[in-house]
Amino acid sequence: MAEGALKITQEMGFDSDKREMGSKNLLVQAAIDRNRALDQKLGLTVTPSLIIGTNVVEGAVGVSAQQDEIKTACDCDGAVSC
Repeated sequence: MAEGALKITQEMGFDSDKREMGSKNLLVQAAIDRNRALDQKLGLTVTPSLIIGTNVVEGAVGVSAQQDEIKTACDCDGAVSC
């Protein structure tokens, strides 16, 4: 983990021993690997990324922006079922 991220988790009170155990857990690593493979397949490079209809929304957008994307997807000539 990058030093900056590690420092933040410590400041937030996360248990570093549990975090370290989780990062070495094979099931956790397998889930991370599956997510990374899917990210690559879909071309997602930003966290969070949302797929709404046929649009990809990258980054932490607000609720109203998400609602606008959902409305647009629902109004797109029936291509998306709501």
